Amino acid sequence: MVKKLYKHEIEAYLRVWIPMQLVLLGIALLARGIQLFESDTIAYNIINGSSVVAFVLTTVVSIGLTGVFAIVRFYKNLFTGEGYLSFTLPVTPTQHILTKLFTALAFEVATVAVVLLAVSVVTAGDVFTEVLKAISFLWGIAHRELKTHLTFYVIEFAVFILISVMTNTLLYYGCIAVGQLFKKNRVLAAVGVYFGYYAVTQVFGTILAVIGTVTSLFSDIENFFLIHGKEAVHWVLCGFTVWYALLGVAYAFLVRYILTHKLNLE
Repeated sequence: MVKKLYKHEIEAYLRVWIPMQLVLLGIALLARGIQLFESDTIAYNIINGSSVVAFVLTTVVSIGLTGVFAIVRFYKNLFTGEGYLSFTLPVTPTQHILTKLFTALAFEVATVAVVLLAVSVVTAGDVFTEVLKAISFLWGIAHRELKTHLTFYVIEFAVFILISVMTNTLLYYGCIAVGQLFKKNRVLAAVGVYFGYYAVTQVFGTILAVIGTVTSLFSDIENFFLIHGKEAVHWVLCGFTVWYALLGVAYAFLVRYILTHKLNLE
């Protein structure tokens, strides 16, 4: 049944995602085609500039809508009238959460891949070649200085990004779940929960910054980097990854608890 749930979720994404990405690639091709007719005229500069602006805006919208669609899917399927059908399926709340989470992650990664492809289309030619040369040059310098550390840095950073994306998605799920505990204006309540959580974390971060300033915390961190050098970066990346993973697990348990014990469908 879980496989069917994934299939249904993927099909729902594709109906929105494919047209969105086709528009992005179409504008990328249009922008690149305009560049082929390079001219010094004012009319050309306006058209070329407009195509670049349109491409940038479409890229931002493409990335944003993928995330928004993940939130909308979670809310509509589990906390509106559709939830009556969703929870009659032989699927546990945990499986519902993981299906939504992993499908959202897959399409967010796919969106980034399409964006990179679109950027390569727009910059095709001399610009793209120069960018590749610059990346290769910088990679060579970094590899000479860091050696095998660089490979592990890249892997650790990639894992950190994936965990961060999943944790942020679970945070949105958690806010939606808490928001539906209210009797009225549940969407507004979920937004309020998010901003309330954000405000609390900002206050907490400010307190930590003040503590670090008035104590020797920051100097201890600086000494740690000076003493341990390259290894310190591994500790930091792995530490943040573990921290975000723990937060994600906490958000997931919160959502699971509400789905299991406090579900109140519209």
